[in-house]
Amino acid sequence: MHAASTGKVKRPAHAAAVPKRSERESKAERERVARVQRLAHSAFDVSGSTVAIHNKLVFRVVRANLIRLQRLHRVRVRKAINFAMAQLGKPYVFNANGPNAWDCSGLTAAAYKAAGIWMDDYSGSQFNAFPHVPLNQLEPGDLVFLGPGGTQHVAMYIGNGLQIAAPHTGTVVQIQPLMGNLTGAVRPG
Repeated sequence: MHAASTGKVKRPAHAAAVPKRSERESKAERERVARVQRLAHSAFDVSGSTVAIHNKLVFRVVRANLIRLQRLHRVRVRKAINFAMAQLGKPYVFNANGPNAWDCSGLTAAAYKAAGIWMDDYSGSQFNAFPHVPLNQLEPGDLVFLGPGGTQHVAMYIGNGLQIAAPHTGTVVQIQPLMGNLTGAVRPG
């Protein structure tokens, strides 16, 4: 009988020695798993060279993750600042949190929400929610506060001694010089 009459295709005799694709893939997967297992076992080897190599690999991974986090933080800060800048000229209204009017903490909360970082819209809560930053190490995007525990006012530092703020009744969201007598600053993210 011919292969055509049975519907089956006969493999040539020399093809029997070539593994099928699934066999090659499973062999490659087994080899990959074995390499990973050898690497994991070598991480526990206390010989000096293995530890040094392992430490270099760990350092590279940690450094790459830190760089990725720093980039993500910069992107979020840019988004928050851009959101706040888009609110310039809108009126201050006590307890307002947009979109047509803002109070100080509503503005900062909404700006960071637009950047993917949630925070309460009360300045005292924002003051306690994030790591504190020394005032001489401010970076754009840091939140700056007045009053005990940051309870009187919050604004967003944008660099060059300037901040975006929704100051008080009768004013609008504006860029202004950094406030004097700051009680503290935090870095959201």
